Amino acid sequence: MEASRERILERLRAGRQGGLFLPSRSDADIFTWHARDREVAIATLAEKLTALKAEFHRVPNTAAAAQQLKALLQPLASNDPEARPQFLRHAAVLLETVVAQDPWLQTAIAVVEADLPHREFASYKAGITTVEFLVARTGSLVVSSAGSGGRRLSVLPPFHLAIATVDQVTSSLEEALAGFHKSGREHLTSVLTIITGPSRTADIEKILVLGAHGPRRLAVILIG
Repeated sequence: MEASRERILERLRAGRQGGLFLPSRSDADIFTWHARDREVAIATLAEKLTALKAEFHRVPNTAAAAQQLKALLQPLASNDPEARPQFLRHAAVLLETVVAQDPWLQTAIAVVEADLPHREFASYKAGITTVEFLVARTGSLVVSSAGSGGRRLSVLPPFHLAIATVDQVTSSLEEALAGFHKSGREHLTSVLTIITGPSRTADIEKILVLGAHGPRRLAVILIG
């Protein structure tokens, strides 16, 4: 047992010293599909998200993104004019640009604060984040804790809504990880999460249940 532990630690230390980030085996060794261009990647991403019971909305610009965001959130909002903001987002230029397009969004969505207690996150009806990348092959969202207001924002509210731009769509996870490595943002985050569809389980009698360990609903608004 002790020898196995030491072997594992030695491998971890060796990887750290070498700055190893990507798996040693290339993605192309395993998969044959690669999008020939961005439009094919976006079409595949939409198809995969739909198959995963997530929602996909493509819009031409930030003004249209604001309209789409409002259309998704307004049916969930309370009719009480005195109610506090019921939706939560993190501070990001893209989200601020979208929210600034509509007065209703500005009052309905609060910006997450670092000292917000865990239990408060779950009381909001939706968590709105950006992403690092979207992976077409699997319909996955690559989200960093630094770039999405901490991991709690995409996990605790029952509805996770992500806003991204077309230049963040990649064919494969390998391409996404390489892009993240190249961005120089590694030192800003403690965890990188790959989200593939709404939270789900089929542990009991193989019956699919959504929302078992995280958001029951997932939507992506893609700008561009």
